[in-house]
Amino acid sequence: MESRKLYTQEARRLSAQTIFSSIIDGGKTFWELAPEYGVTEDQLKKIIFEKVGPKEFRRLQKINWRNQTSGGRGKKAVSKKKQKKPAIRVNTEEGNIAMFNIPSEIPALDAQLTKISTEIDRLNSEIQKKQELLKSESKELEKVKKAFEEAKKQLAIVQKHYSASEMELFKLQSSLLREEKYKGMLEEKFAELQSKQIFLVAPNYRGEIPQYGTVVAVTAIPGTTLEDVSKVELMQNVSADEVFCFKNMEEAEAVCNYLRLVMKYFCEDKEYTLLVDDENIITLLKKHELIE
Repeated sequence: MESRKLYTQEARRLSAQTIFSSIIDGGKTFWELAPEYGVTEDQLKKIIFEKVGPKEFRRLQKINWRNQTSGGRGKKAVSKKKQKKPAIRVNTEEGNIAMFNIPSEIPALDAQLTKISTEIDRLNSEIQKKQELLKSESKELEKVKKAFEEAKKQLAIVQKHYSASEMELFKLQSSLLREEKYKGMLEEKFAELQSKQIFLVAPNYRGEIPQYGTVVAVTAIPGTTLEDVSKVELMQNVSADEVFCFKNMEEAEAVCNYLRLVMKYFCEDKEYTLLVDDENIITLLKKHELIE
């Protein structure tokens, strides 16, 4: 097992803010960051786990994997194949359009992942104790062997203890391998479900932001990911009368970008849900044939 005493001073001062900035915003990977702080990739993972906790660590692992496979943040190619128009349900009490429905599997998987991470930590701790015990008992075994004729009984006892500890270590390591394999399966399923839940958040949306799934917006809204739609073209331009429906040009531009965002996903072969509660925006979406 690696010791914290081997960590460099720079690694010990590594902050959670720096970690998030480098991996999420900077598109870096664990493998790229480790040399910058004078540690191995495994040591860096342990430091990050201690800094951000299990839940955020799992999130960073997914982003790290994405950065590794895509070489950083990449824009998704727009497919020319049109998909079915999304259904919109109206909540008459709150005036919200397109209520979302999160599969119950996602929170359950999240809870299972947390439980398994705790179990893996426990198993790692016990394995370390057993490994240290084996080192001690191995030395004792060698000592007894030298005095075999004089201490036959003692040798038998120590051999029995050594064999029992060795078997316990083997069982613990087998359990760890099974748990890690199961965790990998759960993480893969969790990521797959997350990617299938896509929400497009309109400017000035006042409703609840989904906790799970891919949540995309064109303005800075907490809990969402900004997406660049500057290269997306609408099928028809927004008229001056439509622009005057909004408070100012900044708001009108944000709404135009939202129409481009919906157009982009409209042309992709994916299911998505619109989160919009502004009647003017809904009218524009209908006028541009993005909703029925």
